[in-house]
Amino acid sequence: MYAIAQNLRLARKQANLTQVEAEAKTGYSVRQIRRFEKEGTSDLDIISVFAEAYGTHPARIIFPREQWREVVLELTPPSVLAYFLPDRLS
Repeated sequence: MYAIAQNLRLARKQANLTQVEAEAKTGYSVRQIRRFEKEGTSDLDIISVFAEAYGTHPARIIFPREQWREVVLELTPPSVLAYFLPDRLS
């Protein structure tokens, strides 16, 4: 789960959010956010909340950075990709 913890932190930073700003967007406390960024989580609902708040795909948080693009392309219908992530797939 260490990779998930790292990816949560990276996604927040790429969204240019502080932990306090992430608290407002996710509904999770700064304390919880710190814990998730340190220990990770296997709860897909939590990961989805963070992905949505950070404007990214859950695969970017779940999978190692090297694999996320392939996973997203494999699991997501092309029409959905084109609508939600037109500039994030390259």
